[in-house]
Amino acid sequence: MATKIYIPQKIDPFNTHLKNLVEAYKTLQVDILVGYENFLDATFIPDVIHFHMLEGLLSFLKYDNKLFFKQLDFFQSKGVRFIQTAHNVLPHISIKQLNFEEVYRRYLHYIFMVVHHGSASKEILITKFPELSQKKHIVCHHGDYLSDMKQFNENYFQARVKLALPQERKIILVFGQLQYKNTSFAMDVFTNIRSKHPEAFLILAGVNPVFRFNKLNKIYYKINNTVFNRFRKDRLHLHQRFSQYETYLLFKAADVIFLPHNSGLTSGIIPLSATLGKPFIYPRIGVFEEQAENCLSEKYDPGNIVSASDALNKIIHADIHDFDNSEWMLNNNWGVHAKKILSNL
Repeated sequence: MATKIYIPQKIDPFNTHLKNLVEAYKTLQVDILVGYENFLDATFIPDVIHFHMLEGLLSFLKYDNKLFFKQLDFFQSKGVRFIQTAHNVLPHISIKQLNFEEVYRRYLHYIFMVVHHGSASKEILITKFPELSQKKHIVCHHGDYLSDMKQFNENYFQARVKLALPQERKIILVFGQLQYKNTSFAMDVFTNIRSKHPEAFLILAGVNPVFRFNKLNKIYYKINNTVFNRFRKDRLHLHQRFSQYETYLLFKAADVIFLPHNSGLTSGIIPLSATLGKPFIYPRIGVFEEQAENCLSEKYDPGNIVSASDALNKIIHADIHDFDNSEWMLNNNWGVHAKKILSNL
């Protein structure tokens, strides 16, 4: 009989790691269900509930933590086991409706197993939450994004033509939810690097925190992307969400991907860069270094402009548009990830 796994999470069409994990489970004949609604369904009893971003589920429950724990108790009474993938130590943003850390600590007592994207993640979480020391821990590396990108084939030069980007510039890309990417630091590093590389060109691409949850955001984005960028000679601010194809083009067109984070546990930008064979620089935080194994990359001290500039300078001097990612792909795929979870249930 196939294992029944329920993931109480919404699949984000713009960040497809969860979709890829679900597909890997299906390939292994797992009976899989995804979505928030079934968390309240007393008739659906899985073998395992695999939690990811707990804050999303709590938001769906309108931050009713009594209801949340009532359902945990119900599923536990039916013999359901709970596993948690550690994406962050705590959510990026504070949750005004409840004390998330307090709820999270209580929730951790229910967990059977914690899935980490790197070995250092275990120590980091246990230091913060000693109650996790008695739980089972496994390391399953964050998988690739090949299934999202394999249908696209534009190379470095063709991607620049498609995006109307200058062929002669050294393009540095900062990508993702920009409110978490320490963009002021990225700008400082870029200013510093241009003294040695006047050909450097910065692209900040992703959702901007300004008006993010307001109807005015579309107006702001349109003005920024179509008007303000006309006056920016050495950089572009592209405040929008990108399709898979647009994401592919941006990464392929870049010379180096810059992760300017000052805190974090894991990164989805590293496996995305690695999937496309793009060089990148990253801070010494979380499990970033382990994620970057077998990649063309440089690390730097978080928040240190000189250290980040030196790392960026090394990559730019290397003058490599794409690196051989075959070894990284071999060790970081969702099939291996899902098999390891199933073998430890």
